[in-house]
Formats: sequence, C-alpha cells, structure tokens
Amino acid sequence: MITQEQLDRVCNEYPFYASIYHLVNEFRRILLEKNISKLEEWIDKAISLKIHEIESFVKGLAKDIDAVRNAIIYMILIMALRKAVSISLK
Repeated sequence: MITQEQLDRVCNEYPFYASIYHLVNEFRRILLEKNISKLEEWIDKAISLKIHEIESFVKGLAKDIDAVRNAIIYMILIMALRKAVSISLK
C-alpha cells in the first residue's frame, strides 16, 4: 500500500496516471452512492482518455447500459429492504 504523499507525488509527476486514478475513483463513487444519473457523464470522461483497456470496459457497459442501471437500482432496493427488515426486527 502506498501513502497519500506517495500517491500525490505520482499524480503530480504523471498527470495521465492521475486522470486514470480519478476516473476509477469516480466510478467507484457512482456505484457506492448508487448515482446512476452520473453514469453517462462518467462514460464520456472515460472514453475521452483514449485508453484501450478503459474503452473496452466502457463499451461493455454501454452495450448493456440498461442492465448496468438496473443493477445499480437493484442495489438501492436491496439496501432499502435490508434496512426495513433490520428496523422491523428491533
């Protein structure tokens, strides 16, 4: 594991890697916050980097975007159901 200082130094010295790091964290945040409204914007950003591996991943998402959105919505419903069951069991 690297320290925050090391990460900051790499990001400052290699802006390209900083772009990748921020893109990955943004995708992670979209999933954690279950914010499907940000997904299209993220896809556009990802494509703009012109990195083959990321483009391949994004093409897979875009190809099945409805399933991706539904999966995120399903995560929201599962979390709400868990919370409701937890409250009712108290």
